Amino acid sequence: MALDDTKTLAERILRLEQKLQRLEKREGRPPVELFDNSAIRNRKIIDDLLVHNHVHADLLGLDADDHTQYLNITRHDVTSRHTLGTVVPHDSHSSLSNLSSDDHTQYLNTTRHDTTDRHTLGTVVPHDDHGSLSGLNDDDHTQYLNTTRHDTTTRHTLGTVVPHDDHGSLSGLNDDDHPQYLLRTDKAADSDKLDGVHLAAFLGLNDLADPNADRVLFWDDSAGALKWLTVDGIVGTDLGKWQAYTPTWTAGTTNPSIGNGTLTGRYIVIGKLCTYVLGLVMGSTTTYGSGNWAFSLPINAVNTAGINFYGVAHLRNVGIANYERIAQISPSISTTVINMFTDPTPGSNSANISATVPFTWDEDDAFGFEITYEIA
Repeated sequence: MALDDTKTLAERILRLEQKLQRLEKREGRPPVELFDNSAIRNRKIIDDLLVHNHVHADLLGLDADDHTQYLNITRHDVTSRHTLGTVVPHDSHSSLSNLSSDDHTQYLNTTRHDTTDRHTLGTVVPHDDHGSLSGLNDDDHTQYLNTTRHDTTTRHTLGTVVPHDDHGSLSGLNDDDHPQYLLRTDKAADSDKLDGVHLAAFLGLNDLADPNADRVLFWDDSAGALKWLTVDGIVGTDLGKWQAYTPTWTAGTTNPSIGNGTLTGRYIVIGKLCTYVLGLVMGSTTTYGSGNWAFSLPINAVNTAGINFYGVAHLRNVGIANYERIAQISPSISTTVINMFTDPTPGSNSANISATVPFTWDEDDAFGFEITYEIA
């Protein structure tokens, strides 16, 4: 420390002592003598003070970083103060003294490596592609099969190149190696039958006569054969066709006789449904019997408890009047005849026809009905 600095420090200490004495007097304390007239003593105190105040920050008015114009560690060690290429010039290998960007020619770089003369097939680069070899192409051995030459049908003739064109040629097998199946030569006697019916019946379409009409093919179980069904009925049968029928005319006591009159019936059956029509015209020799009239049915009606079948009937007293009746089959009374022709007039209890009901019948008078019913 310079002498002038020491003198200044001593003066500060003296002023501090004087200030302290003034404060002690003010508080009634006895004064404290920090310095006496002995120059030696004063010098020793000053030296002691100097020894114990060598830290810069302990000096009045200063701190540990009081000279910001200089760099300390904190201000120095930041990346922003070390820009490559400026403050730190060595951002490129070639920036180093006596070096360039390609200063190690003993090593390969992209330029020295990526050349064809460094990749000779068979040495540096092995034979990864046959066609890349000098004087060769991808199909240079035509004596061998490739996919194109192999995959042709002409190279796979059954019985020669491909031997297994015959079941019996397979190892461990013969032509009759599946005995669970029937052979054509030793089939069972009934093997061509289904439910006892020969298969020819199922295969006889070509044997059916063409009806030249819209039709449906069906199996006629009663005939055991295939049949055509047209709007005119079943081809080759009477089913589904209108059939002629001669009714039997009876009465409760004495049966009538048609004489030279006309009594005609027709009916058609589809499934279990029968439609029946009857026409009667009296002749000059017709007799009318006695008792209530009845007419036979072409096919017996089914008898279901509580069920009757109804139709319409028309009676003509020629030149005089017309009468309407409800034709009724009552299977609980009879399943073979129709004998009820009910008067529809409200309050009427008439349900029968006879020689005198609803009028006395005579020549040219007519009677007819139509009814549909379920057959037995």
